[in-house]
Amino acid sequence: MGSKFNNKFFNSLLDELTYRSHEDVEIITLSYIDARSVFVTFMEWAIQNDFESILEDMVYVLCFIQDVRMFKKHHPDMLFVEHAMSTAQGHEKLRKVLSNEVSKFLDYAIELKLHTDPEVGVAVWSGDEKPAM
Repeated sequence: MGSKFNNKFFNSLLDELTYRSHEDVEIITLSYIDARSVFVTFMEWAIQNDFESILEDMVYVLCFIQDVRMFKKHHPDMLFVEHAMSTAQGHEKLRKVLSNEVSKFLDYAIELKLHTDPEVGVAVWSGDEKPAM
């Protein structure tokens, strides 16, 4: 995608992203639940336009969101982040979603807005639930 070059510096910052505490990471992780509709919109767009890599990335993020939702449902007073970081697999998934997947999502959103499908891109950036597809 053409926008990757423009985002190289920003993406490198995501690779080095650190947080002050598990509580800070928890707040960000929980925000994914509220943003679920954006990832669903991207997934639907990827299906309609036959973009398998975007579909795979959105499914990965949506599975992560479901993991967070289920954990919080059964353990509302515990931090999902601490639970995830207690295993190598959970730690890797958390790291991947909070850095790699964010970077990819931003690349996809910029590409859509600028080049591929401006209506979907504008809807994603404005927070609309369902853009006209």
